[in-house]
Amino acid sequence: MWFGHFTHRFWRNYIYESILMPLDGSPFAEQGLPYASRINRGLGIPIQLMQVLHTVSEELADPAHGLYRNNITEGVQDEAMDYLNSVKRRTPGSDVACETFRGNVISHIIEEAKNPLQL
Repeated sequence: MWFGHFTHRFWRNYIYESILMPLDGSPFAEQGLPYASRINRGLGIPIQLMQVLHTVSEELADPAHGLYRNNITEGVQDEAMDYLNSVKRRTPGSDVACETFRGNVISHIIEEAKNPLQL
């Protein structure tokens, strides 16, 4: 390959810091994982799996029946982290991190893309 003479350090420090993989739980979103995994294994660039969750609305809460907004939010976040960890187990390679966020999807993806991955 044309990049074979460059070291992993070169690619990690000067070209790419990490591979950001925003996932929404769909098979379509996961189609990039084999490519990210191959880059990870070949060049040593870490992968960051992320999922952005919408804020749970008050309408979903029903305190009279034990459905509190915080409990629903925590449950959704736990399910998202379980999903990301299952994707991580199915993704060959090392240096794979998982993180969930709440709020605006586009804003969080842009913000994470600006920040280097901290493993």
